[in-house]
Amino acid sequence: MTRFSAQSADRVRRILVIDDDDASRAEFVAALRMEGYDVAEAWGAVQGMRLMLSYRPDAVVLDLVLPDGHGIEVGRAMRAIVTTSRTCVVAVTASASSVGLVEPESFGAEVILIKPVARDDLLAAIGHCFRGPSADTLLAAPTMTPIVPGGKPTS
Repeated sequence: MTRFSAQSADRVRRILVIDDDDASRAEFVAALRMEGYDVAEAWGAVQGMRLMLSYRPDAVVLDLVLPDGHGIEVGRAMRAIVTTSRTCVVAVTASASSVGLVEPESFGAEVILIKPVARDDLLAAIGHCFRGPSADTLLAAPTMTPIVPGGKPTS
């Protein structure tokens, strides 16, 4: 697997993890910090939106089901705010059945990953955020397909 630098030209890349599941959030944060990213975390939609405005992340790992709002609405709200409109979103959900009901691009996400998310899948999705349009992608399409546990794309 190709690794992407957590360092941009002028600073360490920032990632915000918004997930109400303590265990999932802790796993995501640990994996990203081990790769050298500067990581902030939030447990819900409101806290996540507040942090998004002050922390100004380069990417967001966003749970779609939160206790105080829906991740899809958070993604859409991000797109409406100038300072976060181009922030890369990697959506995660424990509900595989809901994945086919919404297209990631409809709320600004690059991909929807199904929990439990393998470390390599998370890092590949985050790497996709920083590759740029001309680099190789995991798929030829502009967005990645949902990944189920074990790294197999859904079809």
